[in-house]
Amino acid sequence: MSPQKEDRITQLLTALERNGVLTIPSSRTQLILRLITFTVLTAITAIVSLAIATAPDNPAGRTTALIIGLLFIALFSTASAATYRQLTQKIQLTLTPQGMRLENESGGIIEQAEWHDIERFTTIRSRLGTITTICYHLTDAGMKRRQEFLNTNPPGRNQFLLIKAPWIEKSRSVTLPSGFIVLNSNLLDLLERVHWRQRH
Repeated sequence: MSPQKEDRITQLLTALERNGVLTIPSSRTQLILRLITFTVLTAITAIVSLAIATAPDNPAGRTTALIIGLLFIALFSTASAATYRQLTQKIQLTLTPQGMRLENESGGIIEQAEWHDIERFTTIRSRLGTITTICYHLTDAGMKRRQEFLNTNPPGRNQFLLIKAPWIEKSRSVTLPSGFIVLNSNLLDLLERVHWRQRH
């Protein structure tokens, strides 16, 4: 670990210990750039799909290409909408000595977990090795507490989520959104350190 990264994580840990809470907001710049990227990709895919659909030759190939194009349009459109909600609702990650929660600017809770209910953290990485997604895995007790929270039908969660899938809500693994002001690599180290401290 580089000295700069160690210093950054130490600063965040110190702030948490001093204040009893650490709020990590979403990065407006990152989210705007991501929103622009997804919007452009959606537009390009739509134009290409339309061009293929109106091409006179190879009808079978047109149909296949059109279906693939529509799937990509749906994917990019969903990603754009999710990014827009994260941006406009000012989603933030809040850490306390007791646990962590994902919430909007008004305090509406989307996800929450106590440190002793988290078993471990895992990541999804790009081909370049950078961390694109951070997930946390719950214990049995943590899954039960999460289900009790979801059964309350929290308004903050309803405002943020585009799709509510039962299999996702019953999963042991919970995925955090990316795009916070703290880099994913630093955020992972921070979460793992706080998790270890609070469980030992």
